[in-house]
Amino acid sequence: MTKRRSVLAFALVLAAMAGPANAANFYEGKILAVVVNYGAGGNIDTEARVYVRHLAKHIPGNPTIVVQNVAGAGGMSAINQLGMGVLGKPDGLTVGFVTLNPIAPMVDDPVLRVPYEKFGLVAGLGGWIVAYGRKDIKPGIAKPADMAKGFDVFAAGYAASSNHDVRLHLTLDMMGAKFKVVTGFQSAGEVNQAMERREINFTSSSAPAFYSQVLPNLIRPGHAMPMWVYGVSTPDGREIGSAEHERQGIKSFADVYAEAHGKKPSGPQYEAYRVITDVSTRLSRGILMPPNTPAEPINELYKAFVSLMKDKDFLDDHVRVIGVQPELVSPEDGRSYLAQLAKTSPEAKAAVKQAIGRK
Repeated sequence: MTKRRSVLAFALVLAAMAGPANAANFYEGKILAVVVNYGAGGNIDTEARVYVRHLAKHIPGNPTIVVQNVAGAGGMSAINQLGMGVLGKPDGLTVGFVTLNPIAPMVDDPVLRVPYEKFGLVAGLGGWIVAYGRKDIKPGIAKPADMAKGFDVFAAGYAASSNHDVRLHLTLDMMGAKFKVVTGFQSAGEVNQAMERREINFTSSSAPAFYSQVLPNLIRPGHAMPMWVYGVSTPDGREIGSAEHERQGIKSFADVYAEAHGKKPSGPQYEAYRVITDVSTRLSRGILMPPNTPAEPINELYKAFVSLMKDKDFLDDHVRVIGVQPELVSPEDGRSYLAQLAKTSPEAKAAVKQAIGRK
């Protein structure tokens, strides 16, 4: 080997050694903006702030982390602005902590201006969703299966094309309830305040708001009751809820339906519900970076979330505030869940479009 080649080889070794160190210092002295796609005080905002309290110490360089709430369009405003570069450049200093909407890519809704596959998927988080209602839904409800008796239901929603609203439409329609979805709420906090004031009497919520707001303020005082948990599919085609909710006596939607109607649910509406629920439960939150963000900050943040899942202080705080242990989803699994949406049958897509008021 010549002297020049030896020097070049030595330089390459030094570069390889310096690579991780430079990557590790990417966030040193910087500010990382975490964009939440619903208003302050809601379920995802509560959850995001638990993560923000503990995340920085797991990121090499220990950046300052700030939360930015961008509500609107059932969570889609923030996702679109993140994707179009309005909320930040693709420089690794802006990340979305968002509730994903599986409806938009399922039905090619133009409300989603940047396809999910264009984003840098850092990781995802799984999470169960519980439907609940006031006990004074006229003429009075004794058990969840009574929802099939055609009571007057006024359900709270966020946007007509959000997975939250569509699931309400599909499940209440399948149950046989007489209902109206009052949409346009900005956060779970607003929804639960409206329920306390008896302006609405039915909705659903993910774990953060259910345990931090619904349980202490509505269910324990006796004003409301859990109706069902949106279950997920098993390989043999069954719908199951979570073991934790089963222990609390909260059955899956399929079990409540069967109790009310004497048979398991089926048909295009139920297929649509299953696809939406499988994706939004297994990938309840997406941790996204703008399109074209370099791999370096994406990988650094993913490693930080993996490390966070071993942090006892964080885990204790998560259980204290959210009520359950966190479920981290790898970017590979997250992309595979989203890919399921393209396999939805035309009949199920038509049921979704009908639910959001399309002809």
